[in-house]
Amino acid sequence: MKKMIFFFLLSVFAFSACQSGEQAPSEEDLMAEQDQLWDEVMAEHDEVMPKMSEIKRLERELTTMIGEESSLDAEAQEKVGQVVQQLSAAGEGMMSWMSQIRQLEPMRGEMEHEQIIEYLKGEKEKITKVKEDMLNSIEEGTSLLALMNEE
Repeated sequence: MKKMIFFFLLSVFAFSACQSGEQAPSEEDLMAEQDQLWDEVMAEHDEVMPKMSEIKRLERELTTMIGEESSLDAEAQEKVGQVVQQLSAAGEGMMSWMSQIRQLEPMRGEMEHEQIIEYLKGEKEKITKVKEDMLNSIEEGTSLLALMNEE
């Protein structure tokens, strides 16, 4: 019986020793995690937002190449039209994302930490997709414009 009590007490002591090392993160730690993820999302945005002017420039230049007075054949005009649509969709994707992103401070008063983190992870995925779309459309537009200007 003494051995059983001894092992029971030893188990309780060992369990409580393991538990004492684990502390819940402080409010400051949680906010720092949110801030870090927010900064990552905004870094993606800040990297490609200045490229909006390049998208608009390429759209304008390529749009002038299509139409009734164009010297391009129908197939070339269709390709140019597709790239113009790709550029437009990429620009609209950025504008749409910007209009829908929620600011961090108001969320802190409305949502739990885990919800904020999940939201920000989702926004990071969205802005990464916007970034890829923008960069790909710029690459397509630049290549096509260079090819059209060679002819």
